[in-house]
Amino acid sequence: MGIAVTVIIALIIIGAVILIQRDQYLKKVRQYDRKMEEEIEGKSSQYREDIQAIRGKYEEEKGKLTDYIYHLEKISREPEEMKTHELLRSIKNDLVEANKIAVDEMLISGHVYVPLDERSELSTRQVDHVVLTTRGLYVLETQKWKGHIIHGVSKHNAGTLDFVLDTLYPDLEEDVETTMVFQNTSRGHVRSGTFEVHDSPIEHAKATASITENFLRREKHNPGEVTPIIFFGHSNTQDDRFVQDVSVDAFTHRFTTEAALRAFFHEQFSQNEPLYSQEQLYQMERSIITTNYVS
Repeated sequence: MGIAVTVIIALIIIGAVILIQRDQYLKKVRQYDRKMEEEIEGKSSQYREDIQAIRGKYEEEKGKLTDYIYHLEKISREPEEMKTHELLRSIKNDLVEANKIAVDEMLISGHVYVPLDERSELSTRQVDHVVLTTRGLYVLETQKWKGHIIHGVSKHNAGTLDFVLDTLYPDLEEDVETTMVFQNTSRGHVRSGTFEVHDSPIEHAKATASITENFLRREKHNPGEVTPIIFFGHSNTQDDRFVQDVSVDAFTHRFTTEAALRAFFHEQFSQNEPLYSQEQLYQMERSIITTNYVS
């Protein structure tokens, strides 16, 4: 009798031990399963983030390429603007290679249209180039005249040419500037040429800068001053284009050679402190491009 009880108790104890061990084993299995699920979920989440990052980078690069093609298509009908666009890209590449800027610290948009006011996007100002940099915001107008150019001529400083302005613009105020363009059209022994007088591009460039600044302000970008630049284009020889700048305007930057324009932007990044972040430039560029797609 006593032996039987002992055996029964032993069996009960053994069964209990087996049940406890089984529960412990199942608990470990469940813990292992949870751990594996967490690891798999963590890796899956990381993979999803990596894929999203790759997709985002792809979309960004595709967007940049699309924008570049868009700008090229817009300026392709204007050879001088195309040359300026390539010059600006060359300046940017030089700055990047010199480690003066990151790629996104200088954004170039060519042949864009900026709305004159918030009431209508149909009334716009065409801008040859908008250059957004961390050091400043610029609108650049390329002048396409060829020949001998005298920029900034007024009745006050015309000298022996004052009779031209008196004849063509008798009511012109003394200090209002014009641009005179002389072009040699001689052939063989026949000496001939053309002579034109144009309004000064300075006021146009200033107005364009103001319109661009106001547009960016309406888009809530809180821009600083937009600086106007006049570039007198690209000449192959002195006979093709020669510029004399006698203007007294101190606000609008004017450049008659590619080297001078290149030096200007290098100086901006060498001497000035950053005014805008890369994200701010990107958002401003988005506003300009979006408006032009609508236009």
